[in-house]
Amino acid sequence: MRSPKETCVSILIVNYNRREDLERCLHSIYAAEPDVFYQIVVVDNASNDGSVAMIKGSYPTVVLIENENNVGLVKAYNQALTVGDSKYVMLLDSDTIVEEGAVSRQYAFLDGNPDVTVLQPKLLNSDGTNQKTARMFPSPANALFGRHSILSRRFPRNPWTTRYLRNSLHESKEPYEVDWVSFACTMFRRSILDHTGFFDEDYFVYWIDADWCKRVKDAGGRVFCLPSATVHHLESNQPHRKKTPRSIVDFHHGVYLFYTKHYVKSVLHPMRWAAGLGLSFRALLLLSQNQFKPSWSVRRNA
Repeated sequence: MRSPKETCVSILIVNYNRREDLERCLHSIYAAEPDVFYQIVVVDNASNDGSVAMIKGSYPTVVLIENENNVGLVKAYNQALTVGDSKYVMLLDSDTIVEEGAVSRQYAFLDGNPDVTVLQPKLLNSDGTNQKTARMFPSPANALFGRHSILSRRFPRNPWTTRYLRNSLHESKEPYEVDWVSFACTMFRRSILDHTGFFDEDYFVYWIDADWCKRVKDAGGRVFCLPSATVHHLESNQPHRKKTPRSIVDFHHGVYLFYTKHYVKSVLHPMRWAAGLGLSFRALLLLSQNQFKPSWSVRRNA
């Protein structure tokens, strides 16, 4: 249900040259027919692939913000947050497919559980497997045992990966609490922004979700995953796919920002320097490996 006068959920999408993905995403929202009043806001970061024309022609009720250049995911989301005054906000990547009931179930859960602040549905890969993006805050060990690391793929049951990804809970049918969730699809109470502020624009794309969830938790909020609501995320950030050099650098820069902002604030702390050197080495290693991977045309929304 859509009503400009009685909006319960604002669905925010950032787009950059993802016309086909965006069109599929928008179609899935309307096809799912959420049983709540909602508004869709799309921020376009100067796409040149016909995205804007598609929105204006096929989805005239979508609120469209057109940027003159690519300001990145984070700044674009902050722009979208200034639109409307809905009780709840839903962040959605353009490369997602919203299943029937996903929006309505998240809304109903938040409305019925006032102690929950942030909520993610079960995010699925295109083949239906769980993306395991509802997890604990990372530790230094996750540089080796992260979601896509070689060691995690070779030894998926190791204790560091198991704890970080909350592997014991991902097949649960009941809602469960975690530290942070992916902004690929996340619904939250708009009122929490009074305590956390908007998203930190020192980040460009990666790790803003972990950063903001940390600020939510520090403010006393709770973060949950709702398995009964499902969204498919056709994620391009897969280990076997070639990435842009910028995305590799931005990912590691985001990790460094998160670690130094929340755990090692002193510029003189030796762990700060160790983290910088370690992440720089890891980024250089991945950049060298990346050139031998097959090209992949899909890019993240930034």
